[in-house]
Amino acid sequence: MTRQKQTKRIDDTIMKSISCKNAMEDLRNQYRDALSNLQEVLAKTIDEVNNAAEKQLNPLCSKLSLENPLIRPEDVKKCVVSEWSEWSKPIGFGKIQRTRTILESGCGCPGEDELKQTIDVSKYSIKVNSSVEEQFQNGFLTNGSNPNKPRDILIILDSSGSILDEDFEFMKDGLKVMIDLFCGGFGYAEANNRLAIIQFATNVTIIHKFSDSQDPTSLKQKVTDLRHYAGNTCTGNATKVAADEVFVPENGMRDYTVKDTLLVTDGQSNCGLDLRYTVARWLQPKTNVWALGIGLKSSLSARREVESVVTGKDDKHIFSLEKFGDFKQMIENVKARSANDLCQPIEFDRK
Repeated sequence: MTRQKQTKRIDDTIMKSISCKNAMEDLRNQYRDALSNLQEVLAKTIDEVNNAAEKQLNPLCSKLSLENPLIRPEDVKKCVVSEWSEWSKPIGFGKIQRTRTILESGCGCPGEDELKQTIDVSKYSIKVNSSVEEQFQNGFLTNGSNPNKPRDILIILDSSGSILDEDFEFMKDGLKVMIDLFCGGFGYAEANNRLAIIQFATNVTIIHKFSDSQDPTSLKQKVTDLRHYAGNTCTGNATKVAADEVFVPENGMRDYTVKDTLLVTDGQSNCGLDLRYTVARWLQPKTNVWALGIGLKSSLSARREVESVVTGKDDKHIFSLEKFGDFKQMIENVKARSANDLCQPIEFDRK
């Protein structure tokens, strides 16, 4: 290679190096410009936010005084709120509501959502004593309308397949506790209450008659011995048996007592006699009819059926719970507070 060619190669290498350096410098300048533009955008955005905030704060800040306190004790007026109203009806199914109002505006007034309380009474809450629990105790257990009269009380228990074995045991546990909570108790005397029990599913069985032992221990043992039937829900058949075979003198019904029937069920009847017709035609002429509907919230047809068979189609004769465990819990809670709620003694006089 001649000296001239070597010199040319060196010159070419130097030129490429210079060209690469210039290209890198140009690229660096481009990034610097882009970064500068980004900084300007960010700075502008921050300025706009600050300006907007300043415009909103200026009216407030202009009212501040460093010489005098912003709020003086005499300028603060306490909010005055009314007492809660009574719970609205219905008590059977659906929601109950109570309200309060602001009497005098001032510091600490509650918001709109705090002026109203709504409770779904078909979902029992142990903390809400004014819903199902209180109604069950005052209406059914203490015989609210006739507290001084002896009663013949029939419990009709749904034992169909839609009820789980565990739930059936909850129902039995609650019923055994409930036996001790009826005002007047159970016994053989004319002034005592008497209890009968029917269990049904596809078939109907009279578990206990008014003429059978009314010793509370015997009654509880009958409940303990109950076995879950499973099967269909032939409620109409059960109410017909109640009218024909339970509320009759030969099986211990008395002519001078208050007659009450509590139907405990978790669903709509799906076999046998028509429930509405059977109750209206044969059962209601003999007894008041109450209903404890468990888990019926989601079934409109089942709720309507229960509502149609209770005495007077009155909400006071309906008690609604979400699950059988709630029934047991409710009864235990009634027992816990029953010591402070003394029953009126039964004053028996056949004249």
